[in-house]
Amino acid sequence: MKENKEEKARIRAEALIRDDGTIEAYEILQLTCELLFERIKLISISKDVPDELKSSISTLIWASNRVDIK
Repeated sequence: MKENKEEKARIRAEALIRDDGTIEAYEILQLTCELLFERIKLISISKDVPDELKSSISTLIWASNRVDIK
């Protein structure tokens, strides 16, 4: 019985760690969206994507198929 409780506790701890990672990832995506929102005028008047925004745009493109956000 002791092993069963320990196993349940270990599984719960792993789930909490995974949830913390997911929350942190969503926070990073939120900050990235806010950055691009603030710079949308710069993006719209530029012929090419500004170098300092390429990483942010690439991150959102990569994440778009991996998160459940509308």
